[in-house]
Amino acid sequence: MKTKFGILITFLLSIQLSGYAQVKHAVTFGNHSERIPTKEENIYRIFMDMNGDYYPENKISDEELKKSGQSQLKIWAKKYPIQFGEIAKSYNLNNTIYSEENYSILQDSIRSIITNQINNYRSQNLTWIIHGFRKKTVKDETDGFKVEYPNSNFENLECRNRITTYLLNKEMKTVFIEVYWDGKYLPRGGLLRTIKLGFLFKNHAIPNAIECGYSLRKILNKIECQKNNFISHSTGTYVISNLLFNLSPEYADIKTPHQMDIRIALTASASPGKKLFKKYYNRNTELNYQETDNYSILNFINKNDFVLLKKRGFIKLPKLLGNTTLGCDYKSESKKLKEFFEMNFPNSTYSEAYNNYNGDHWFKSYTKSDGFEDVMYFLYK
Repeated sequence: MKTKFGILITFLLSIQLSGYAQVKHAVTFGNHSERIPTKEENIYRIFMDMNGDYYPENKISDEELKKSGQSQLKIWAKKYPIQFGEIAKSYNLNNTIYSEENYSILQDSIRSIITNQINNYRSQNLTWIIHGFRKKTVKDETDGFKVEYPNSNFENLECRNRITTYLLNKEMKTVFIEVYWDGKYLPRGGLLRTIKLGFLFKNHAIPNAIECGYSLRKILNKIECQKNNFISHSTGTYVISNLLFNLSPEYADIKTPHQMDIRIALTASASPGKKLFKKYYNRNTELNYQETDNYSILNFINKNDFVLLKKRGFIKLPKLLGNTTLGCDYKSESKKLKEFFEMNFPNSTYSEAYNNYNGDHWFKSYTKSDGFEDVMYFLYK
């Protein structure tokens, strides 16, 4: 039973990490065009805010975006109509005066350009990489803390290099699509900071991932390549799940992906199993997926992942402040999901691979492990 003091602490933390967390701990990409090129040979990068809105190529002040825009592009655009007009003009819009309608038109234009540029690669094989919770974009972003954590751009590079080397031996190529979304950021610290991380993960990172997943459908539904591989890390599972099937009735009108071969590698999945995938067949598509499923899932597990276990000493609390049992197979969560698939989705594929590298949660630790060979075989066989 909770003490009055414990209830008070929980209440105060939840208030502190409500709207404040959306701004203070947001990861913004207003200057992404100066830090990371959007397009390179065989690489394309997509940047989204917490609502799944797409960043334009134009530079936007991250300080203004956080301070006046609440880390949301739509609010920023309303606060800075002159800058919005300049961006709208650069995208050749007829009406550059800010309004909600014109903002939506700009978003449509950005999505259309992203889709066309990906389709211009004429690739037979796309590999989508989706990072997780608590990821800065690049190394030189600072927040006053001494400890440096791996950033999403570096970890994506590690993943790409491992896959590229693997595919050389198979005389195969892939185009990488890197998805950057506002997964929030707060370094680790003492017990109080760890509790804050839990609230940030459950109350903000997961909702952001859900919005970004549904938003990505509007792009994926227009992608011509029929072979799409997805590698998600940690909370990226929520981006993937909401991209692929209907967890929320309000988005049921947005079609689920139609491509013939979609393979999903869930790496260090910070999610539950059966609870998240019980609506796996809630899809809006003309494909007869219940007879021949166009999706295949591989769960890349590390039973010693101390972040997913929420381990402090001998204490393990993977269901506290956001269930993270699937990626560490806590109490056979992955096995239970596999049995659930066999019973409810008999024509669908759910398999497992194991990372025994160490107990790290970093994406780079998973891609460096021997078990990642199984992931690559699953994706590119």
